Amino acid sequence: MGETHQFIKFMTDIIDSGAWANLSAGARTLYPVLLKFSDQNFKHVWPSTSTLMDLTGFKSKKSVIEAKKDLIKSGLIQVVPGNGHTTSRYYFSFNYPGSKITPQWYTNLHPGGSDSHLSGVTAGTRRDGTPGNPNQINITITNNQNQKPDKYSKKKIGEKHSVNQLTNESLIEDYGVEIFSEAYEIAKSKNLEKELRYIKAICKEKAINKSKQINFNHSATPTSISGCSPWESFLDWAKTHLTTGSFGSMLTLKPVIDGKTILIENLESNFLRQVISRYFQDNFQDKILIMFGERSREENRIA
Repeated sequence: MGETHQFIKFMTDIIDSGAWANLSAGARTLYPVLLKFSDQNFKHVWPSTSTLMDLTGFKSKKSVIEAKKDLIKSGLIQVVPGNGHTTSRYYFSFNYPGSKITPQWYTNLHPGGSDSHLSGVTAGTRRDGTPGNPNQINITITNNQNQKPDKYSKKKIGEKHSVNQLTNESLIEDYGVEIFSEAYEIAKSKNLEKELRYIKAICKEKAINKSKQINFNHSATPTSISGCSPWESFLDWAKTHLTTGSFGSMLTLKPVIDGKTILIENLESNFLRQVISRYFQDNFQDKILIMFGERSREENRIA
């Protein structure tokens, strides 16, 4: 009964805030259908477009898309598009004007209409910047009048962001400026430039595709590590196969080579780590242990 009461309070808040009245007829039809697939914690859902058409009575996919855009614009949902093999994921948002709902994981946009993506904080993230888990939402509807400040809450708000928070800068460090820029433009074309998780997904896919396209074979037959300097051999290959920016990043590295072990410190880009690992895998007969600095505590054994 308590869960039902909480849900009623939530719907009442949407109506009282005026958000419901401002929705299009299509959005008002689609929203409760999406809620049907969720639970009392408003976990994300992933119904197919055909299912949504059947349950809403919409006659075309265009109607679903328009209703979806209206819900996104109104601050009621966020959508991570599918990739052709998976369906779109719908996350319930609480950023509509006049909202008194404060889910534990949700961070509202900054007052005054500032863009949250500039600070790396976006709807659907915790205050430490990490993605929120829709299955752990605690919803409370508060009245700020006569309410004493919570000391613990104030402390949490004042804390610095986690070093692992998702920001534009962290994505650039992980994937490089070139891949991030391409991903950002794609997201911007879909009005999703503030969705850092969506941009990250595009970056990851592009990094994988780029690694597949690169010809890692430096010579016709694999060489022995004792036959030449392995790092110089790699740089010689990278000069003609990587972008100027990526090659420049490689030149700044100071790897420590100890026998058949290569230690590389301060390399944040996951894409470039994959390139290095793949190169030594394909071009050396001997087993080489590639280690990436203590900061990430990663190592990759090449067989």
